[in-house]
Amino acid sequence: MRKLLLLFAFFFSGLFHGNCQKKNIYDWTKLIDANKCDEANQLCTAFVNSTITVEKAEAQKCLSNVALCGHDLIQLQGDDNGGGTLSGGFAPEAVDQALVHLNLGIKLATQDLSIHQGRLHILEVASR
Repeated sequence: MRKLLLLFAFFFSGLFHGNCQKKNIYDWTKLIDANKCDEANQLCTAFVNSTITVEKAEAQKCLSNVALCGHDLIQLQGDDNGGGTLSGGFAPEAVDQALVHLNLGIKLATQDLSIHQGRLHILEVASR
């Protein structure tokens, strides 16, 4: 009986330990917020070829944010009076790369409104 209980305990501890070590695709937001672009890239790249479509689409959302990570800049929008306004933006190459990933994400999960919203947001911020 003791051997059975011990075996049972080892089995469940292995299950719980295995679940603690599993990567979670949704952790990319925390990494991006902490400006850990390389770690986010590694995490998301691991899910690009997932057999689960939702994870593949989430990986593309993540990679679009990785493309923008660290490539923000301040833009001056001049006006006719010699003045203008300052606004945040991203390097054009980073915007192009982010849009590639979002377009792939839309192909994978057209029903995911967050991808469409993200794409529109980037287009707006990039003044495209």
